Amino acid sequence: MGAVLFLCGCEYETPLTEKHTTPIDPAVLGLWETVPEDRDEEKERMMILKFSSTEYIIHYPVGENAMYFRA
Repeated sequence: MGAVLFLCGCEYETPLTEKHTTPIDPAVLGLWETVPEDRDEEKERMMILKFSSTEYIIHYPVGENAMYFRA
């Protein structure tokens, strides 16, 4: 999960490739949750949605202070 956020958080002035050709992986889509070691800890949640056939929208953290990333 950290790698996805790291790549999403980078702002690029120019595209990494001329044309996006890698299709999204449907297995990545959906709600991702951490498994806390302590039951009193709150779960962290991240929602990954399809933006286009080659791009994702990442909604993190799920809740009031959410940020959106396009990856």
